[in-house]
Amino acid sequence: MLKQLLTKEFGLYLLFSVFVTFIDMSVSYFAEKIFILVVANTTGIVTGFVIQYVLTSKFVYHKQNKKAFFVFFGTFLFALVLANSIVVFSRTILFEGSEELYPFLISKGLSIAIPFFLNYFLRNKLMKDC
Repeated sequence: MLKQLLTKEFGLYLLFSVFVTFIDMSVSYFAEKIFILVVANTTGIVTGFVIQYVLTSKFVYHKQNKKAFFVFFGTFLFALVLANSIVVFSRTILFEGSEELYPFLISKGLSIAIPFFLNYFLRNKLMKDC
């Protein structure tokens, strides 16, 4: 597992993910002013998905076919459900519905970090067959 993390591909994946994270968090934060929590979070995630797919399919996996898209989309859906579950649990139970900045950042951070690692290893395994 450590060997997979010390590659150029992981470095690019991480770099792209950090970039997408800033976009995701910005969109989510401002969307919360307009939409309910899950819709706002999903809006940020979907925006990030589109950008991340374009970048990683070209520069990390070097595969831009239908099968690669469906693998990426399927793992995205898994991460979306997981991320929304983490955000809702964190914000409603851990932080008791707080709308302050720190609960937002911690909840969003957990909802990004956990799916990030799970998706990276899952995609690495599945994209080999594309």
